[in-house]
Amino acid sequence: MWTNTAVCIFILVTMFVVVPVLGQVAPPPEIPFDGQDAGVEYLQYFGKGGAPAGKMPFHIGPDGGYQVQRLGGEAWLEWVSWLPAERESGKWDWDMYLHDRNTCHIHDIGVEALLTPQFPPKWYWDGPECVPMQCLEHGEKVYCLSIWAPTTIKAYEHFFRAAAEAFRSNRHKFDRIRIPITGDYGEGNFPLGIWVVPPLHCHAGWWCGDQFARADFRERMVEKYGDLEKLNRAWGTNYSAAQEITYPDTPGRGRYGLDFVRWYHDSLTRFAEKSIDLCREIFPDYSLVCGLGGGWPSSYWGMDYSGLAKMAAQKKITAHPASMSGDPFFTAAFSSAYNFYGVPMST
Repeated sequence: MWTNTAVCIFILVTMFVVVPVLGQVAPPPEIPFDGQDAGVEYLQYFGKGGAPAGKMPFHIGPDGGYQVQRLGGEAWLEWVSWLPAERESGKWDWDMYLHDRNTCHIHDIGVEALLTPQFPPKWYWDGPECVPMQCLEHGEKVYCLSIWAPTTIKAYEHFFRAAAEAFRSNRHKFDRIRIPITGDYGEGNFPLGIWVVPPLHCHAGWWCGDQFARADFRERMVEKYGDLEKLNRAWGTNYSAAQEITYPDTPGRGRYGLDFVRWYHDSLTRFAEKSIDLCREIFPDYSLVCGLGGGWPSSYWGMDYSGLAKMAAQKKITAHPASMSGDPFFTAAFSSAYNFYGVPMST
C-alpha cells in the first residue's frame, strides 16, 4: 500500500516532470515530414459514385496542428482532388479544402497540398478527351489517365490552373505543393490496385495497352536503333515496317524485353518531368515537392529511382519518397540515389 505522502510525491512528479515533457514539441527531424493524408475519405465518397450524405466532416480537426507539431512534423498533407472539386464541368467547389487550410494555419501548422488530377470527374471520364490507362494483359481500363495521351497533361493543366486561382490569396494559400505523377497515390509508380477509388479493372501489371503508349514505344525504339535492320538484329525479330513493332512476349528477358522495361520506366520519368514543369509555371512562388515513388518496386511498378533522382536534381525539386518507415534496405536504395545527385528529401 502506498502512503499518502508517496501518492502526493507521485502526483507532483507527474505534474511537473512527466506532463511537461509529453506536451513539448519535438525538435525538427533531419528529414522533414508531414502528417496524415487528409482528404482521402472525401475523395472516396465521390469515387464510389456520389456525394456523402449530409455535410461531410472537415478533414483536419482543431487539434490536428498540435498533434503534428508534437511529433516534430512541419505540415499536414491535404489531398486536393479534381474528382470532387469539379463535379460538373466549369463548376468548382473548394470549400472543404479552404476550410482545412485555414484550420491548420490558425493552429500554426503548415499545409502541403497534394494535387490529384489523375482521377477525373465523371463528365471528363465520359468525354472524348479522356484516355485511361489500359491493361496490357487483359485489355481492360483502369480509373487513371494514360501518361502517353497528349490530352492527359492538358487535363492536369486545367486542374492546376483552377487550383492556383482558388488558393492564390495569402489568406488561402497552401505552404507548399506536392506535384502529382500518376498511379494510386500520385507518386512515381503505375497503378497497383491498392487505391480506394473504384479501380474498375486494376492490379499490379503493365499499364501500357492504349494506342498512344504503343505508338510511343514504336517511335522511341526506331529512334534508339536508327533503323529496322539494327533493331531486328538486336532483338532477333524480322519486322519489315515500323508500324509492325509491338511489345515483347516476355518483358525483361533479352535485349528486346529489357528495352521494353527501360522504355516503361523512362515514360514515367518523362511524364513526371512534364508535371513538374507545369507546376513550376503555374505555382512559381510555391515550394514544390514531388512524390518520387512508393513501396519496393517490381519492374512493372515503373519506378526508376536513379532516373527520377537525376531528373529531380536537374529540376531542383525536393523528393518525397513514400514509406520511409519501411525496410531499411529499401530506404537506403532510394536515398543513396537522392544523396548522390544532391536532391533534398522529405517524407
